[in-house]
Amino acid sequence: MASWNFRASSSSQNIDEQEPLILDNVDDFSTYDEMDNLLRDKHEYHNGCQWRLRASYSKVRKYWEIKNIEGQHTCFSNILSQDHTNLDITHIVAIVSNFVHTNPSIPIKSLIAYIKARFGYSVSYRKAWIAKQKALAMEFGDWEESYNHLPRWLHAVKEANPGTILQCTGSPVEIDGQTDNNCYIMERVFLSFSPCIQGFKYSKPILQVNGTFLTGKYHGTLLTAMSLDGNRNLFPVAFAIVEGETKEAMIWFFQLLREHVCPQPNICIIIDRGTGILSALRSEEVGWEEEGLNFVYCIRHLASNFNNKFKNHDLKKQFINLAYEVKQPTVTAKLTALRHHYTQQVAWIDKIPLNKWSQAFDGGRRYGHNHGFLNED
Repeated sequence: MASWNFRASSSSQNIDEQEPLILDNVDDFSTYDEMDNLLRDKHEYHNGCQWRLRASYSKVRKYWEIKNIEGQHTCFSNILSQDHTNLDITHIVAIVSNFVHTNPSIPIKSLIAYIKARFGYSVSYRKAWIAKQKALAMEFGDWEESYNHLPRWLHAVKEANPGTILQCTGSPVEIDGQTDNNCYIMERVFLSFSPCIQGFKYSKPILQVNGTFLTGKYHGTLLTAMSLDGNRNLFPVAFAIVEGETKEAMIWFFQLLREHVCPQPNICIIIDRGTGILSALRSEEVGWEEEGLNFVYCIRHLASNFNNKFKNHDLKKQFINLAYEVKQPTVTAKLTALRHHYTQQVAWIDKIPLNKWSQAFDGGRRYGHNHGFLNED
């Protein structure tokens, strides 16, 4: 980045009024007129600043000479707070690459603060964000490159792990109305490792199915099916990337899960009350209910929905404690007592079948796990 350096035109260390100052490194000005206009007019009406600088270019000596400096500079700090034309994205990438390598999730504001502390200029959030994305691409590859490698990587994983189930779906790209069969858009991926499939046979016959949004350049939803081993450790069973928690996507996921991973009967699945998941589980395409499938609700999801509706934290705690109660008469008695004081709230609970949320009425199918494993403290 170019800068202005001042030096005396002679080797004298004591500069008097007759000794001109010379500006070096002014290569960021394309013409002499541009430099002249800046030096003479830049600060003339800037926030009332009375600072004046007069300079002229010597064609004989081939440098600029400052002839006169007047007034106090009152807008200096405001100028430093602005961006700099030479502090471009390429330069910022070189500055932040080490930070991105060490911490890929470093906040943009931290990068802006570092550049401000080092150079005295505040770059825009957009410029810092673009620079970080370029630094990430240099370090880890860009999004397009990563997605192009994904099918080969998945098939390599399958070849290296015999028995692994892999299912990919996609559609060819259309360019100007013409289908290009050499380029496909990935739509869905299902993956279950062979050790996970074999290990689930010896785990508790319960699954938690959950989804989370993908927040990168290409959006979608990551679906997971998790179980617990005998030591209550998380046991991954299957993963999928789909367009969202739609009924169609969930049917596709459950069909593959039932066919390849969980063919045994009497599986218990812990879910939230999402309409897409419920419709998929009950659909004829999946056909899981015919084999004794039981699905129950995660009490933490229910309690969160309950509190969002009624804004009663104490009653939410009572609802959770009631779900963990193992004696049916106790659950019935407490619900009756609550019904006299909280008619509307208990009416909301009554709409949910007892065997879907109460441990006392679920027949032991959930093995005491009233909430999702992924939400455990």
